[in-house]
Amino acid sequence: MPSRILLVDQEEKFQQALAKRLEIAGFPVEILTDASEALPFIEGSDVDVLILGDPDDGANFLGLLAEIKRLKPHVAIIILTPHVSSDYAIKAMKLGVYDCLPKPTNIGELIERINEAVSGKPL
Repeated sequence: MPSRILLVDQEEKFQQALAKRLEIAGFPVEILTDASEALPFIEGSDVDVLILGDPDDGANFLGLLAEIKRLKPHVAIIILTPHVSSDYAIKAMKLGVYDCLPKPTNIGELIERINEAVSGKPL
């Protein structure tokens, strides 16, 4: 059974395009536009991978990531952000984020990371 993905991104056009590409690749995808909705959604569903477009409020966002990993440690989190800094990536990885990728991202690389994450392969 393919990994179930929750895609959360505020940019609707990007979100729709990425979801379509992931579905073509065989992944079932659920979509949300608000990161604050991710936690309640994950609590009540069986999600394998959470792909998050990084909102501007970094501190609150990192807190959300910590809470998600506390409640559902098995969920692999991949962050898509236009401003990947080594400091930010280190903080995110310490919270249990699987990877931080640039936004926009190469779909082949994203699919590779999704497959690695659900197979338990470390980066």
